[in-house]
Amino acid sequence: MSDKLERALTRLAMDQPFFGTLLAMAGVSEEPSLATMATDGERIFYNKAFLDKLTNEETAGVLMHELLHIAYLHCHPSRRAGREHFRWNAACDFAVNQELRDMRLDLPEGVLLDRKYDGMTAEQIYELQSPAIILKCLDEHLPLREEMSGEMIGRVLAAAAACSGRGRLPAGIARLVKGLRRSQVPWQRLLRRYLRESLGKEEQSYLPPNRRRVWQEQYLPGPAAGQKGRLVVAVDTSGSISKDMLETFAAELKAISAFCETLTVMTCDAKVHEAVRADGLADFLKKLKFKGGGGTDFQPVFDQVAKNRLRPDVLLYLTDGCGTFPKSAPKGYPVLWCLTSEADMPWGRAIDLRKPEGCAHA
Repeated sequence: MSDKLERALTRLAMDQPFFGTLLAMAGVSEEPSLATMATDGERIFYNKAFLDKLTNEETAGVLMHELLHIAYLHCHPSRRAGREHFRWNAACDFAVNQELRDMRLDLPEGVLLDRKYDGMTAEQIYELQSPAIILKCLDEHLPLREEMSGEMIGRVLAAAAACSGRGRLPAGIARLVKGLRRSQVPWQRLLRRYLRESLGKEEQSYLPPNRRRVWQEQYLPGPAAGQKGRLVVAVDTSGSISKDMLETFAAELKAISAFCETLTVMTCDAKVHEAVRADGLADFLKKLKFKGGGGTDFQPVFDQVAKNRLRPDVLLYLTDGCGTFPKSAPKGYPVLWCLTSEADMPWGRAIDLRKPEGCAHA
């Protein structure tokens, strides 16, 4: 690695905590076959001859350019969402270069910059570009390996956490991190198996998901929409559940509610306090006034389901896992335990909400 590149890496680590941490997890490799730079959303590749022509300031700028592509998940399939490759790359370059200019970082001459795109996302810029014009990007954007999708979301969140107390996140990155934290579990993928088995159909209304809306955290039905599922979600509001946990629960409920036919939410500790149908869910989440605060007994929820003949296709129980369990699993529907702490569940499937895409990748 050249001294110039080493200096740029050191400067980023010291001056930009978020990007320095992300860079340490990404890794930088020389690739002589490249004309300039490249990223696959996980790693950064460079042509040494290209970097040798840059000033020290421009070298730091192009590294930041690649890191912004990684941070904004531009190579992630949910962002590209089937868009034309070169046009999408150009839109992403316009977006990150505008931000780097505002951060007063130097870039080589000829990079894609246009004031008319100020404040726009890559998706918005893409729609404004002419399909007939092929623009030259600073770098090459390679597809992110499928198995790394969840890992990269986790890295972005980890880099943001490492930055805490050591400098402010750029505004765009702060918005991104806030969005990533809203829902940590890929419900549209996780529930496929359970709802398919329960409904006994090969096609589900939310499969395939509408790819244009996935990045906006709206897991809406795809074009071949059919029957949706019936869900019951139980929310543990016992004394062991913190406010942060409740906010996590609310974020997950919002993600789930977008693609259910019927959704019943129950708040409970040692007893069921409230049951809310999907049509009243928005106001319920907005107020976030969960009731309870006592000890935890999981049995009342299953009693309530049987009493009211709800017949869910899946029951999700959001909890820290501390409480008294029924002796056996209910008959007729599966149970997913969505956990905010480590716990051994006697039956059912466990999902760890602390991890970027849940624990099981079902």
